Amino acid sequence: MKIGILGFGSVGKKLAKLFVDAGYEVMIGLRDAKDATEVPYTTGSFAEVAGQADALALAIPYAASLAALKSLAPELTGKIIIDNTNPLNED
Repeated sequence: MKIGILGFGSVGKKLAKLFVDAGYEVMIGLRDAKDATEVPYTTGSFAEVAGQADALALAIPYAASLAALKSLAPELTGKIIIDNTNPLNED
């Protein structure tokens, strides 16, 4: 199973490590391609990763999650979504 993770902050990094350690293939979705040099996994845009993954984990700020999901609606059909967002804090 290929798991896409949107975002590569502290939550995204930890999720990526845990999924890889459990034997899953991981792809990281980034808002800005220039950040890819800091990521030791396959990377792509949010849309590319959502389209290729079997499951998608959100590791982006809560405030950005609804807009991201709406923009990815065509790529999300039939996908498992793992929502790690928390509306208690802006970070």
